[in-house]
Amino acid sequence: MPLSILSQEKITINNVDELSLGYKDGRKAKVCKGNVSFSQGEMTLTCEKAYLYDDVNEVEATGNVYITQPGATISGQNLYYYGNSNDAVLTNNVVLNDGESILTTNSLRYNTKTKFGYYGNGATIVNKENTLTSTFGSYSGVSKIYGFKKDVKLVNPEYVMESDTLQYHLNMSTAYFYGPTTITAQDNIIYCRYGWYNTETEKSLFTKGATIFAKSNTITADSLLYDRNTAIGKAFGNIKMVDSMQRVVIYGKKGVHYRNGGLTTITGFPLAKKAMDGTDSLWLIADTFNYINNDSNRLLTAFRNAKILTDDMKGVCDSLSYGVTDSTINMYVDPVLWTDNNEISGLQMSILLRNSQIHRLNIFDSAWIVQEEAPQHYNQITGDTMNNYFEENKLDRVLVYPNARSIYYAKENDSAYTGVNSITCNKMLIKLDSQKVDQITFYTKPQAVLYPVNKIPKGEKELSGFKLFTTRKPSILLFQLREPAEL
Repeated sequence: MPLSILSQEKITINNVDELSLGYKDGRKAKVCKGNVSFSQGEMTLTCEKAYLYDDVNEVEATGNVYITQPGATISGQNLYYYGNSNDAVLTNNVVLNDGESILTTNSLRYNTKTKFGYYGNGATIVNKENTLTSTFGSYSGVSKIYGFKKDVKLVNPEYVMESDTLQYHLNMSTAYFYGPTTITAQDNIIYCRYGWYNTETEKSLFTKGATIFAKSNTITADSLLYDRNTAIGKAFGNIKMVDSMQRVVIYGKKGVHYRNGGLTTITGFPLAKKAMDGTDSLWLIADTFNYINNDSNRLLTAFRNAKILTDDMKGVCDSLSYGVTDSTINMYVDPVLWTDNNEISGLQMSILLRNSQIHRLNIFDSAWIVQEEAPQHYNQITGDTMNNYFEENKLDRVLVYPNARSIYYAKENDSAYTGVNSITCNKMLIKLDSQKVDQITFYTKPQAVLYPVNKIPKGEKELSGFKLFTTRKPSILLFQLREPAEL
């Protein structure tokens, strides 16, 4: 029974080739044949044959049925029209055309007064480049809004959208989706449980589990704004970016992704983790991360207050770059690195990792290595440039040049100290054993002084420029505070 508000406007006959009185299923009717035309208000109904039930103001029509009214035309093979409620039930090859979109279905219920229709056994809607299908749906000719439910699929030349529930606003060319939704394009897949997509501007918003799956990385956030034309996406809240190929995960609160070039910028207390061999991971924190992810390169740069951590190493600097592909770390602006009991510093450092361990460490300008031999007593090595070589993640030898200087505490068979050596030369090679100086080779007119431990002059215990950076040493707590609870 129609649920619409009843009206008493009578259905009138405009044209008919043959008119007679008769019965249909026991009901008295006017039998209309050939070029049949009815009207009610602004609505015109045409067909090949019809039964007009004057007593209830209803029409049953068959054969090339058309309903025409301002803003829409509906066609089908069969129709039952309730004139008092303005409800039309059309079946068999039903097509609704409002000038902007075409709806095709096998059964449609439509109200000519409210211009609202709905279907429940599947339909296809074509709007410009977009083709949409669903099991259930509704249409409002007044608001120009489509509503779709179950097995919703929107096909565009650039992407395919699948959703459980979707609402499409024709006037705004915008689709709103509710429930699990997937958008599949050539270069990425987007998933969310709520959002909208403008098919004209190709701008979109995704929330509730919003995730972008690209070729080699995945980005998840509380909300994602994406512009397909500019290929720029913006992420907000609980960001997680995963490069599965390189086992890199980056967290943060705000991000921008540039698809062209594969650059992602993440801010808001970001944390990066690179899975190493075994159970170890390389951790990075800074104010801002830039991550380049393309077919040939993976590069992570960290700006301002950068800190690095592994099981065997801690470091700080202003900025750094990490070549994920070639396992090279460059630290800039007063970097300091701590390995075992070594404090290593300079104006710039370059670290080469091999098998997830430090293989080589090069220090440029004001290079220093300091070891605490005893309270207030330090082994020291300094020079303009320093090449450090590691074996099994342990410092094995150090090459210093030019302007090489050192102070080290010499022991006899790991027992008593034999003295303190102060040496200056142009170049020196230091070999270590168990992180202790074992052998030193001096080049180009070395100058050496050996002091008894208890008689070293106060001013000779430390080389010129000696400085400790213990207060800058990062705590693992700094990294853990940024680690999401999910881990």
